[in-house]
Amino acid sequence: MGSEKVAGQIAATERPAAARLREARDGSAPGVGPQSIGVVLTNACNLNCITCWSYSPLRRELPTLDWRRRRLSRETLRALFEDAAALRAERVIFTGGGDPLAHPEFYDIAADAKAMGLKVTLISNLTLARDRARLLALRLDTVLANFSCGDAETYAAFHPNRAPADFAPLLDTLRAVAAGGAELKLVFVVCAINAHVLPRAVAIAGQLGASLQFKRVSITDETRSLDLSTSHQTALLAQLPALRSQSSALKVAANWDVFAAELRGSERAESAATVEETGCWAGHYYGRVSASGDVSFCCNQNPALRVGSLHEASFEALWTSPRWQEIRDRLRAGSYVAGCAQCGKMDLNHRVASQIRGTALRMRGATDAP
Repeated sequence: MGSEKVAGQIAATERPAAARLREARDGSAPGVGPQSIGVVLTNACNLNCITCWSYSPLRRELPTLDWRRRRLSRETLRALFEDAAALRAERVIFTGGGDPLAHPEFYDIAADAKAMGLKVTLISNLTLARDRARLLALRLDTVLANFSCGDAETYAAFHPNRAPADFAPLLDTLRAVAAGGAELKLVFVVCAINAHVLPRAVAIAGQLGASLQFKRVSITDETRSLDLSTSHQTALLAQLPALRSQSSALKVAANWDVFAAELRGSERAESAATVEETGCWAGHYYGRVSASGDVSFCCNQNPALRVGSLHEASFEALWTSPRWQEIRDRLRAGSYVAGCAQCGKMDLNHRVASQIRGTALRMRGATDAP
């Protein structure tokens, strides 16, 4: 395989992480694969989260049926995992789109990735994990659970097609995942309907041994009613010291600094690093595959960052292609595109910039993936 030749260019004594950092620092073409690959297995989803850009009941119309039915085949994914392993990539992140568990072959696909020696992260609402024993048998490395609630009432309010009675089974699944050894992170999108239950979410995370990632809701014209009001923001900022103390006492890691910056809104530019300050390093660390097989430079879906398609070329061929290198060079030079100002990989950029420059930069935000 061509990727074996590429990987073979790296000195046998150099670890992939060290090679990746060196290549990012020098701006050279990569001889090692990305640290992680985000993979949208399917656009289908069984829930209608109130804040969702695709399935919220506040939307005037749903995405097209063709879009909702898109999913990657197991055969295509096997080839992707083979390339990723040969390139010495570290992890695949199954994300949305929709919910990865809505893919009819999810368990076999995840097992294929693990069999290739890749770490696996699952981002899911977990309501389709009806066979808990089979899920635990996969020995997933990390699970990011969509958990924008603190009790049965806010669970049903955030997921209008669910009932309060569905909350207890979700907690049972989360307990099983945590007990099974996976790193468990609860992702909480803070909006007008759940802003009052953050202390309860911290308490639940403490019981589960999970970490928490808070995100201020990203609104559209259709979901504007869910945005945090000025009074919400003021109350939450006043509550943060108590929340920090609570999470510290319960040993719950949470992104309080990032969340505080988000709550301050207009102050964010001053309180957090921008991509112009850190530089863009995703080109050596990340790649994303959509449910249609399109391969993009990162999670920014701007067409200017599309590299190609798995239906036309292998991931290895795309990763080492002139097209991918052209985008690396362009962003390295500071020629950003629309969407870069809202970069979803700022934690990655901050970490790599700090390693390369040996300078602590202010961290702007956290991603949908470790």
